Amino acid sequence: MMEPHAVRGKNEVQSKLDELSGKWDELQTKLSEKIAESEEKCEAVTALNNEVETVSRRLDELAASTEDLTTATYDTANVLEHRENYEVRLLI
Repeated sequence: MMEPHAVRGKNEVQSKLDELSGKWDELQTKLSEKIAESEEKCEAVTALNNEVETVSRRLDELAASTEDLTTATYDTANVLEHRENYEVRLLI
């Protein structure tokens, strides 16, 4: 008489163990998927940060060349003004 209860108990335990094992596998799969998604997002953020750094560097280069151009334009304007003044004085 005891054996049927023991067998039934063993079957119940095995059934519960199988159920928990299935849930564990499901959770591991979901976790793996989430990790993969997170890695993709990290890669996208890294790529975006690299792009931002490149744009920032290019903007700095542009600002520097604009300053150089402004200085050159200012110097050219001064030279032209001095030339005009010199030519006017020669004519007087």
